[in-house]
Amino acid sequence: MPDMQATDLTLLAAGGLLSLGGYADSEPLAVQGEQAMLASGIYGAVAVLTALFERTQTGKGCWIDVSGQECVAFALEDAVAEWSINAYVRRRLGDGAREAGTGVYPCKDGYISMVAGRLGTAKAFVALTQWIAASELPDGASLLEPQWQDFKYRQSREGIERFAEIFGAFCRSRGKQQLYREGQARQIAIAPVNTIADVLQDAQLAANSYFRPQFERISGREITFPGPPYRLSRTPARPRGAAPKLGEHNRELVDQRAPPRRRRGRSLRERDAACRSESAGFLLDRCRRVRHPYPGRSGRGGDQGRDRGPIPTICGSPVRTSPARSRSKAPAISLRATPARRASRSTCRIRRRGRSR
Repeated sequence: MPDMQATDLTLLAAGGLLSLGGYADSEPLAVQGEQAMLASGIYGAVAVLTALFERTQTGKGCWIDVSGQECVAFALEDAVAEWSINAYVRRRLGDGAREAGTGVYPCKDGYISMVAGRLGTAKAFVALTQWIAASELPDGASLLEPQWQDFKYRQSREGIERFAEIFGAFCRSRGKQQLYREGQARQIAIAPVNTIADVLQDAQLAANSYFRPQFERISGREITFPGPPYRLSRTPARPRGAAPKLGEHNRELVDQRAPPRRRRGRSLRERDAACRSESAGFLLDRCRRVRHPYPGRSGRGGDQGRDRGPIPTICGSPVRTSPARSRSKAPAISLRATPARRASRSTCRIRRRGRSR
């Protein structure tokens, strides 16, 4: 569907991702943050960079066509493959786990997000079960039993609930940063679910000076603001300004939306004089373009003005040329400003007439 206007919500629906958002017993819910628009922008930026690289290599331009619907469809993960291979229609589950080892789990000081099931790597779940079993947790060694190597059992309701019970007991005595570090050391995709305070205290962001103080004029004090997510040497990002005051930009917005004001019209005589003085050189240049060999005075020419070229525009009205009356005489040129209908504007015309020697 090329050239179709769409919103973020309609792109999510057309791409299929909207059907997976929300809870099993409710209507579909869109993910927060204009994800469809962001995905389309990312793919569009990649396409522009690819086209620029192609131009540097071949000297030829490229036609760029980015489909927002297809960009969203790339985020469906294995939903399409599940139907093609297993004839299984993936449903939305809300915050519930799809399988044992993948989901959001509570811990000592918050929550962690983990992908260690089939959606991760094959060895990630093995490393996870060995980690839990080695902790001497009651029932931790049960994760080494053969049924946990069966994908169907790990995706069953029984397997999901049993794993959540064991892993929840394992996490209750550990914080999310500890789980994050130890899990990453074992090549298990574990990440803390950070709060705003956690993000402000993040060591990596602090090392990169991501957050920067900025004076906020409304409160009269410095406030910490996030900086740009990238640093470019030739085109650095501009720092963001403070939040505007209530009604601060009303006049600018009104002026932008208001229709342009009509300027006070000059008198007909003033416009005619301005038209003659400002456009005389332009008209004579045009005369040269229409093959008048001696513009501004009488004389002979080999071409009687048959090729008159394009019609220029001066003072809002087209400047027209009329054919010579006599083909045997060279055309003479005079400028005359004549009032248009109702004296609303001036029309500059080139009059050409045959003259005797």
